Amino acid sequence: MQTTVTPIFSDGALAQPPARRAHVIAITGGKGGVGKTSVSANLAVSLALRGKRVCIFDADTGLANINILLGLQPRNTLQQFLDGGLSIEDLLVEGPRGVCIVPGASGVADYADLDRSRQQALVNGFSQLERQFDYLLIDTAAGIGKSVVEFVLPAEHAVLVVSPDPTSLTDSFALARVLKRNGYGGRLHVVVNNSEGEDAARKVCQRFSQAVEKYLQASVEWLGHVASDRAVVSSIRLQHPVVLAQPEAPASRCFSALAAAMEELCATEPTTSFGEHLRAQVPETGVDPARAAMELLKTPESELPMARPANLAELNRQFVDCIQGAKGSPEELVAAIKPIIDAFVARFQCFPIDMREAIYRYLEMADLPDQEIRNQVMLLEQLYERRYQRPLMDKEDSLFRLLNQVRHSEPEFADAISRLQRNYERQFSPGPQEALGWLMHRLRQPGVREDDFVDCIETLRHAFAENFGRNYTVPDLELRAKASELIGGILERETSRQATLAVIASEIEQSSSAQERLQQFLDELE
Repeated sequence: MQTTVTPIFSDGALAQPPARRAHVIAITGGKGGVGKTSVSANLAVSLALRGKRVCIFDADTGLANINILLGLQPRNTLQQFLDGGLSIEDLLVEGPRGVCIVPGASGVADYADLDRSRQQALVNGFSQLERQFDYLLIDTAAGIGKSVVEFVLPAEHAVLVVSPDPTSLTDSFALARVLKRNGYGGRLHVVVNNSEGEDAARKVCQRFSQAVEKYLQASVEWLGHVASDRAVVSSIRLQHPVVLAQPEAPASRCFSALAAAMEELCATEPTTSFGEHLRAQVPETGVDPARAAMELLKTPESELPMARPANLAELNRQFVDCIQGAKGSPEELVAAIKPIIDAFVARFQCFPIDMREAIYRYLEMADLPDQEIRNQVMLLEQLYERRYQRPLMDKEDSLFRLLNQVRHSEPEFADAISRLQRNYERQFSPGPQEALGWLMHRLRQPGVREDDFVDCIETLRHAFAENFGRNYTVPDLELRAKASELIGGILERETSRQATLAVIASEIEQSSSAQERLQQFLDELE
């Protein structure tokens, strides 16, 4: 049977590529929860801080959340653009430092399944973004599904975000294998997220690179790492990039280094267009589905290929024997198992195993580090907040858990209360009256000693002198001091007067005695 072909795109597409194009970078990963979207957002802001025009295209079809991570609320959807109701500029949402976002790419789950007009609109939209920005970051979903591969293949650079977790490496290996099979022609890079340091991250990358070279005859390049940092978790909760929230944090310095490395890689102009490459994924020799269906209906049943019925039980037994017989590497087995699970989920919209049991079993693994368990717990909290738009625990539960953790240590309990007080003051700046009320409340508590009052008063006097440059006095005390000074002066002058009078009296007495003796002498002479 001869296949009838029709052109996929009309002749109205852009005839010549623009003179200047953006560098297109696909941020992807084989495993969810490794921080792929956080890397996309912070790398974009870091590039913008270096004076670059950056756009992020959210192609995560399952959890389109780049706008949530940046605290943005888009008003338009990509589906409106694909339907022809909006231009690509109408979709752009400006984020921190001028980074633009094309949010919520759920309308393009499978590019090849879109009709021709929507394919053409998407191609033209990407071509327009390439002319408008210096860097176009594609934040893909995790895994090896078609919706991931379709957006990685046209990219000039593909950044695999991995973690030290072995399952992350095996999933990323499976993705690298799929890209190799589909003829990916760009450069494949590795970013090790949540690492304990650069040396440990380089060892993870080396182990992954050796497996790719050995089994896939392909190469991956080291791009950098992101240090394990609590500041990242805090910034995610605040919906603010860590490179802006805490620029001096270890993770922020890592993102700055990633931006510098990416800028060095993209020193030359890109040689290919993402839009044109995306167009080529559905070649003009492709089959028109409607015409192909008509041809198939005209084909005699005897000429149709006969499918051999599959014995799933036998295939399952052989597969289990292969695993138990130590045949195949872990990476090869994951690459074989994962597509089966993906196909099951696609058909039945559920997982073939009890996910709660799988998570418990995973977290109870003896060799699982505590940092990884904490990361998984925080990831579950983030997923809960993302789904229900509220925190997993309310304020009372969070406070109770915090205080319950330090209840057996009085210094730690006091330190926790002090930190809460400082945080309250930073956020709400309580006035003097409120602070005085809190102080009086504390001083009235049972067990407060006289020394506590004295220390408090002396501390306040010292603070008064530091703030106003003079010692603290009240009007009554000042008046008393002046009165005491005056009285002291009067007493001093009275004492001096009395002493002077005593001297004068003594002189008068002496003079009188001398006059009497002189008179006696004169009387004797007569």
